[in-house]
Amino acid sequence: MINLRKLRNEKGLSPIFAVLILIAITVIAAIVVYMYSSGYLASMMGWGTAGQEKVAIQAVDVNNGKLIISNSGTTSVKITAIIIRDSQGNAVSSEALSPAEEITAGAVKDIDVDLPTVSGSYTAAVVTDQGNQFVSGSFKIG
Repeated sequence: MINLRKLRNEKGLSPIFAVLILIAITVIAAIVVYMYSSGYLASMMGWGTAGQEKVAIQAVDVNNGKLIISNSGTTSVKITAIIIRDSQGNAVSSEALSPAEEITAGAVKDIDVDLPTVSGSYTAAVVTDQGNQFVSGSFKIG
C-alpha cells in the first residue's frame, strides 16, 4: 500500500521554476519556428539556396543606352521589365521585355534600354519573372 503521508512530505519542483522552464521552452520553440519560416535555417543548412535569384546591375552605359547585368546565382534568370526612376523614386520610364531576356547562371549580359533625355540622377531596376526587383546604384545623365 502507498504511504500518503510520505508522498505529501516530498517536495517537488517549485511552481516558479516550473513556469520559468516552460517559458524558456516556449521561447526556444518560437525562435526555431521563426528561423524555419523566414528561410534563415534553410539557407544556413544549405537547403534553400538553389533556387534563389542573384542578379546585379553592374553598370549603366548612358552613352549607348545599355544596362550591364550579371547573374551570380546557380539558375538562369529571365528579365521581364526594366524601370527607370528619378532621384525622388518616381518611375520615369517602364518597359516590358517581350520576349524576356534570359541570363544564364554566372553570365553577364548587356540589355538595351530607353534612358531619359532630361539630365538628372536616376536608378534602374530590373524585374524578373519571379517578381523580384534588383536596383542599380544611382547614375547621372547630362
